[in-house]
Amino acid sequence: MAKIRDSDITELSTIIENRTTFFEPLDAASTYCIFNSFDFHSSSIQTKSSENQLMNLWTAMESLLPPPQEQRILHFINSLEPLLSRKYIQKLINDLMNTLRLNYPKELNIILSKMPPEYTDIEKCAALISIKDENENLRDELYELMGRNPLLRNRIYTLMKKLHSADNIYITMELHKNRIRWHLQRIYRARNLITHKGEDIDYVNQLVENLHFYYHTIIDLIQEITSQNNNIDSLETVFNLVRLEHEAYIRLLKDSKEEKCNNKNFKLFLFCS
Repeated sequence: MAKIRDSDITELSTIIENRTTFFEPLDAASTYCIFNSFDFHSSSIQTKSSENQLMNLWTAMESLLPPPQEQRILHFINSLEPLLSRKYIQKLINDLMNTLRLNYPKELNIILSKMPPEYTDIEKCAALISIKDENENLRDELYELMGRNPLLRNRIYTLMKKLHSADNIYITMELHKNRIRWHLQRIYRARNLITHKGEDIDYVNQLVENLHFYYHTIIDLIQEITSQNNNIDSLETVFNLVRLEHEAYIRLLKDSKEEKCNNKNFKLFLFCS
């Protein structure tokens, strides 16, 4: 992956600046942390050095967190993993829907028109994929309308296997959690090699891209939560809320075990709503 391009700087800076109004309800300490984080983010997208981008992005992420009560890397991973996992399932479904809309807009609309009208489009796509038996005919019809596209057909089938039951969704979430923790540890090791030994790292551009995606995912989530909850006044409250909700979601999936998705429960299992 390539590092952040110079042409991205103005656009990214404008996006960040436009978001500052969403954080006004937060207390002074949280506001300071956010603006300090934005400063490091700005530095990261303006530097020519991939190593400096990584260092500044890491500090931008770290600036959002409360002081560590445990080993630094464990604090970092344990704090960020729930935020980076919160909308993973929705992202899988949304990415698939966008791919279908791009390549087969008419065919997708035909199938979605046969779903319950009270569902949103993302809910229709989620039901189409996750409700294995009841919606099998609709998936087969979509395959037929798509014609020969084995890669996309396999992607739909694979996602159905991952999401058709609470147990499978739990496994999918656990695999994602492990990937996140591994990526963050890899980034942290690279950061230490750069800081303490000044080493060049061949894969640093890929790490920068991953870390940049993580950063914007977290900022998006903080913005969403603070704009929807007037009683949230600190970053610590945001992190605690996400952690508690994520723990409750994982517990729900574990307790539901092999219960399969249906029209009554798929939104609960996939969106926790």
